[in-house]
Amino acid sequence: MIKCAVLGLVCVVGPAGANIVAGQVDTFDADTMGWNNTFGQTTTFWSNSGGPGGAADPYMTIQTNGSPSGPGSRLGSWNGVQWAGDYSGQGITTVQVDMAGFVGPGADIRLFFLSNSGSQFTTIESQFVPTDGVWRTYTFDISEAAMVRTGGTPDYAVSFIDIGRMHLRHQPGEPGGLGIPPAYDGRIGVDNIRAIPATPAAGVLAMALLGCSSRRRR
Repeated sequence: MIKCAVLGLVCVVGPAGANIVAGQVDTFDADTMGWNNTFGQTTTFWSNSGGPGGAADPYMTIQTNGSPSGPGSRLGSWNGVQWAGDYSGQGITTVQVDMAGFVGPGADIRLFFLSNSGSQFTTIESQFVPTDGVWRTYTFDISEAAMVRTGGTPDYAVSFIDIGRMHLRHQPGEPGGLGIPPAYDGRIGVDNIRAIPATPAAGVLAMALLGCSSRRRR
C-alpha cells in the first residue's frame, strides 16, 4: 500500500485489505492487486513493462486459452478486496480504465457487480477495445440510470451500499448476468483502474490522489 500527503490529505493507492475509497487507483506496479478470475483457470497475469506510461510501466494482462468452452475460455477478471464495499456512500458513479487490445477480434468490455445482498448489476453499454495495441482511457458510467439488474431482487440503492466484487469482462450483445459471457480467444492489457466520485469534496480527494499516483509513476 502506497500513501502520500497532498494538500493535507492522505492518498491511498490500491488499499490492501480495504473496501472501495473514492479516488483510488489500481496501477499494478508490482502485481495484479487482488484481481483474479472465476473461470476455473488463471487468465489474469502481471506484466512488468509496456503499459500506457511506456516501456517501464507495468500493467495487468487478461488473456484466454483459446478453448471454445470451459475453464480459461472467457475473458474477464474480478476484484473483491479494494473494489468491494459502499459505492454510494463514497459517491462513486464512474469507473475509468486504461485498456489496450493485443490479440483477438476486439473485446466488448462491461463492468459487472455482485452485491452481498444477492443481486447482480451490469453496465448497459459496453466499451469496445480494438486489437491495435493502442492504450486508451475508457469511462464506465455506473450510476443507477446506466446499470441494469441481471439477477437477484435487491434494487440498486440496496446493492451499491454493499458490493461484494466488481468484474471487468468481455460480454457483447445485450447485457446479461452470470454465465452469459461467451468464449473469447484473445488478450487485453488493463491499467489505472480509477474510482471517480461525483461529489465535489470527494472529487478534491480524487484529484489529489491521481496527482500523487502520476508523480510516483514518473
